[in-house]
Amino acid sequence: MGRLVYPIGAAFLYAILIATGCMSGPPKHIVKGRITYEGKPMTVKAMVGKVLVKFIEQDVPPPVDPKFAKVDDDGNFEVRADGNGIVAGKYKICVEWYDEFGNTPDKLEGKVNEKNSTIYRKVPDDGVLEIDVSKPGG
Repeated sequence: MGRLVYPIGAAFLYAILIATGCMSGPPKHIVKGRITYEGKPMTVKAMVGKVLVKFIEQDVPPPVDPKFAKVDDDGNFEVRADGNGIVAGKYKICVEWYDEFGNTPDKLEGKVNEKNSTIYRKVPDDGVLEIDVSKPGG
């Protein structure tokens, strides 16, 4: 019976460390910023339009799960991922702009989509991100 106590005790200690955040992995950062085209918000049709902004972590082995930003009507965005933010690092930022998501072509013609984007930012070093997709490198 005494031998069973150590594995149970170790499992209990591990559970406490996870619950208290001692083993929760690298710190995460909620990323905030503003996305524009020629300095103006990227407007879309109400209820059906969408500005899709993805953050794709660089310098990590694939597969990489993109993190999506929530964008408001003024172009302000937040990236929260699982609610706690994203880990620090270099990210490729990809943008697609639809008047009617799923029914109309990307108004940016794929110039800053996942394949073609040249917009990169560091998290959290770059602070509040200002991105103008009409400019090279955002």
